[in-house]
Amino acid sequence: MRYFCFYSESLTGETGRYYCEVSNEGVVTRQMDVFGSTIYWADPRRQCSEDYPFADQPEFDESDHDGMEIDQEIFDNMWAKGQKQLPS
Repeated sequence: MRYFCFYSESLTGETGRYYCEVSNEGVVTRQMDVFGSTIYWADPRRQCSEDYPFADQPEFDESDHDGMEIDQEIFDNMWAKGQKQLPS
């Protein structure tokens, strides 16, 4: 697995970050949109908000993105916070 972070913008125009976990096959397996202290998480089976659903086309092409690769620990810590914060 690899982990990435990108600039994002909320539905209301608030700046934030989009985080994703990408399998070795190049498919997004978990994702989060983070705006301020709110974490909207989603995976193929569930999501915390209909406003921020799991990607409808989860194929990941690294060459199409301008984000940065991050450590798994950073992603997992944020994912754990999101799981506690918002109901599934």
